[in-house]
Amino acid sequence: MSVLQALSLAEGLILTADSHHAKILRLQSEAQVQRVEIPVDVKKILDGTSNDVPLRGGDILFVRIAQTAEERLKVLRTPGVLGFVGSERQGTPIPDDQVENLRAAIREKIPYALHPFVSAGKRVRIRGGSLDGVEGITRASG
Repeated sequence: MSVLQALSLAEGLILTADSHHAKILRLQSEAQVQRVEIPVDVKKILDGTSNDVPLRGGDILFVRIAQTAEERLKVLRTPGVLGFVGSERQGTPIPDDQVENLRAAIREKIPYALHPFVSAGKRVRIRGGSLDGVEGITRASG
């Protein structure tokens, strides 16, 4: 499958998609968890001014979209799409610095553990390390 074929299965891009700044996250090798980021200008592929990019098993194609229910449903119905990052199937924008912090944590194989006194549904903030200041709500307890 290629980027163009994936977009065809999704019935194209929505008007509010940022087609110039899509990304493919690809495993460097089957034995590694680390992924490389491949920038893709989907607009140029659709215009025929750039070559289509083949997708491999395990690739993740990111195209930023607006957050309307109709647009989310269209994406969720695409074969191969598992869901959005975030809660309640709405998707949550992830700031680039947080994505990079997670990549660094995975790349460096930083150990982690749930705090034994935090229960599901509690608001938490990470203190220290590359994710310092990141806030969220726990989904599971340790």
